[in-house]
Parts: sequence; structure tokens; C-alpha cells
Amino acid sequence: MVPPDSYFVMGDYRDNSQDSRNWGFVKREKIKGKASAIY
Repeated sequence: MVPPDSYFVMGDYRDNSQDSRNWGFVKREKIKGKASAIY
């Protein structure tokens, strides 16, 4: 279960992503913006 005011983030390329599976939940106050597209 994700704690209140926290997010579980995952990368698109899951086999090679550093995401919440590695470093845990992200608190809302640590998020600076929203990614719409990254190339």
C-alpha cells in the first residue's frame, strides 16, 4: 500500500529503470513537476 501523500513511480523500460522498486516511495513535496514527453 502506498502511504498518504506519496507516489510509486516506474520507468517505461522496466528492465533498466531506476524507480520506486529500487528507492521506494516518493513524497509529494519532493515532486517538482510533471513529465509529458522525454526523448
